[in-house]
Amino acid sequence: MQEIKLFLTDLDGTLLQDDHATVSDRTRRALSALKRQGVCLCACTGRVRCVLPPAVEELGFDYAITSNGAACDDLRTGKRVFAAYMPAERARAAWEYLAPTGCLTEWYVQGDILMDSANHAEWPGRLKAPWHRKYLGAGNGIVVDNIHDFFRRGAPGLEKISIFDCPADIGSRAIEPMLATGKYEISTSLGINFEITDISANKGNALEKLCAHLRISPEQAIAFGDGSNDVTLLTAAGIGVAMDNATLLVKRRAAAVTDANMQDGVARYLETHVLA
Repeated sequence: MQEIKLFLTDLDGTLLQDDHATVSDRTRRALSALKRQGVCLCACTGRVRCVLPPAVEELGFDYAITSNGAACDDLRTGKRVFAAYMPAERARAAWEYLAPTGCLTEWYVQGDILMDSANHAEWPGRLKAPWHRKYLGAGNGIVVDNIHDFFRRGAPGLEKISIFDCPADIGSRAIEPMLATGKYEISTSLGINFEITDISANKGNALEKLCAHLRISPEQAIAFGDGSNDVTLLTAAGIGVAMDNATLLVKRRAAAVTDANMQDGVARYLETHVLA
């Protein structure tokens, strides 16, 4: 095994416990040991930067790849390292597919959450993710009266579109036609929530870009994940490790499988194979 120089981890269902906020003491110790060895730490998540959990900063993560690979920030300087924004015409076309479905829609823009006023009025009764509820409930986010004004300005800095509380026929009405264009990368949670980025944006591509920035090989990276949006991450890394709570598809694409997130799977693998 090559010397590990970069550690990347998904957050929800992987590094974090099921409350979507806590990192266990055992995992904290393992990450501290990695830092002492000079390994660079990178969070790699579908979340937008504004809702990263406090643990990412507390644990001294160096970088954060957010919005499923559409953006990467240096957490030490606050500067954006790279981004794969969705072009305005592609964003507008996505809206034309999605608007008739009635899904609750968020637009991730330059690290923040943008919603039109109609969607913003509905989120308290429809949005389930606790980190979103906490952030929006505190009065944060960007609210616009008309999403078309955003398009007319060129949809600047659009990282990802997230849709929630979707109808059962969302696949045939919007997702399948969008995928057929070859212009979008789409992942899902339970078939009712979807994350949409430009086709150039995924976690695997972001890993490769970060490695180029750090002047290291992807073979020197180890990555952990549990969801369908982690498959490209796990296959791009020198060592891709799936959690035991991952889907069978994710496990099949990984080089190894560790314990579940609630059993300190990340720490267990690091202790046995990297820190030993």
